[in-house]
Amino acid sequence: MELVWRVFVNVGAEADGLKAEAENLIAKARSEAEDILVRSRLEGENSLAHSRAKGEEHRQQLEGELGALRDQAETRMRELQADTEAVWKDRHQLLDDIRGRASPSWPTRPLPASPPSPPSPRKSFWRARRSMTSSERGPSRVRRPRTMPAAEPRPSDREQAHSVEQESGPVGRFVF
Repeated sequence: MELVWRVFVNVGAEADGLKAEAENLIAKARSEAEDILVRSRLEGENSLAHSRAKGEEHRQQLEGELGALRDQAETRMRELQADTEAVWKDRHQLLDDIRGRASPSWPTRPLPASPPSPPSPRKSFWRARRSMTSSERGPSRVRRPRTMPAAEPRPSDREQAHSVEQESGPVGRFVF
């Protein structure tokens, strides 16, 4: 019995050693998993911060380009307005010259004091939209075709003249 008892004690001691070793391995695995989790969170946060910084840099670059394009457009608009004013001035001078050469009996009407004001943005939008092709405009509302009530066929002019002739005699013919 003592042998059985020794085997039992040895097996128990060995089981306790395996249990302690398993607990150490589990603790080590948990520690490694936590380290991996912490590193992956840090890496994700760094990646997010980098992406945000890059996005902000790109946005600022685009804002700069937009500002430059806006300045160019405003400069071009001022140039066009100056050219328009010069054309109007030349027009007034030409018309004044023509009026000066015309006879006093020639009817004249007063000239407008300034060029017409530019169209409103809303009118410009619709004018530009009308000049676009349907594929550039994009999808639009589907319109149902209007239906008209069926009309009775009208007699042609010849048929009408023939029927009047039969009722009242020759039409458009003179008898002497």
